[in-house]
Parts: sequence; structure tokens; C-alpha cells
Amino acid sequence: MNKQYVSIKEAIEITGMSDASIRRLCRKGLKGRDYKYDVEGKLYVNDLFLYTSYPPQNKAMQLPISVDYERLKSLEQEVVQFKEAVKQHPLELLHEKDKRIEDLKDEIESKNATIMNLSLAIEGLNNNIGMLSERTREQNIIIQSLQEKVSHQLKPSSQVQVQPTKKEKGVYFIDKLLIGVAVLASIAILSFIGTMLFAYFSNS
Repeated sequence: MNKQYVSIKEAIEITGMSDASIRRLCRKGLKGRDYKYDVEGKLYVNDLFLYTSYPPQNKAMQLPISVDYERLKSLEQEVVQFKEAVKQHPLELLHEKDKRIEDLKDEIESKNATIMNLSLAIEGLNNNIGMLSERTREQNIIIQSLQEKVSHQLKPSSQVQVQPTKKEKGVYFIDKLLIGVAVLASIAILSFIGTMLFAYFSNS
């Protein structure tokens, strides 16, 4: 038999316990580790398992056995702790990975929302610029038409000048007055548009 196992008779002699007590202890242990039977059916108990519950009475052998057992128990505890750490470590890594993934998802969603808001702002800005450009083009057409009209009115005639009547003079004066008002209005509108464009781009 292996030296770490002792017979029931030896266990009784070493511990001073009864046969029934030792057999009852074996029933609490694990067969093949804490106790075993030989080919003849005799019961043998692991000495360390036995001394855990029933320390030896012989003081001469108690010290080394006790020291070895304490060392073994310490090693067993270290092994158990190591196994627990190995079991828990992957779970901790998975938990940390999942948490990191969630943080990255939140960060990506926040960036996507920011990009969307910027895209909408740029689209609105482009629309406003297009409207302002269209209005400016329309104002330029109006001004060009007024300038052509003014040039046509001010162009000297090569034909014989006919003295206008008082009524014609009044109409001519009103036409000039209207043209002047239109020109001034156009200039005011262009100035207003320029001011609005400057303020818009300054705020942007």
C-alpha cells in the first residue's frame, strides 16, 4: 500500500479512536482519495485525512505530520484560490469588454448625432445662401433695367427738339422722380442684403 494510507488498526493505535469512529470518518470522505480498499477488501484511510479530525497521540510523530499537513492545506487553499481566479478572470474580462463596447457605442452615437446636426446646419446655410444669391440676382436685373431706362431717358436726341408742353414737362419730371426713387430703393436694398450677409457669415 502507499505510505500515505494506514490501516484501520494502525489508525486506532495512532489516534486512540475506536474502529467505529474511524469507519464513520471514512464514510464522510471521498473514496479513492480519503480512503480506499485493497484487493482483500481491507479498509485503508489517508493519514492526512485522518489526522485532520483525529490528531495522532504520539508526540514524536505529531510535529512533522502537523507541519506537513499545514503546508499541504496551504497549498490546497492556493490551488482553490487559483482555480477561482481562473474561473472569474474570463468573466471579468468579458464584463469589461462588454462595458467598453457599450461605451464605444454611446460615443459613436453621440458623434453621429453631432455630424447629423452639422449636416443639417450646413444644408440650411446652403439654402440661405442660395436664396440670398437669387435675391441678389433679381436685384441686379432690376438695377440693370433701371440703368438702361435711365440711360435711354438721358440719351440726347439727334432729331429736332420740340419744346415740351407744361403737361409733358410734368410727366417727364414725375418719370425722373420715380426713376430716382427706384435707384435709391435698389441701393438701399443692396446695402441691406450686404449687411445681412455680413452679419450671417460673422455669426457663423
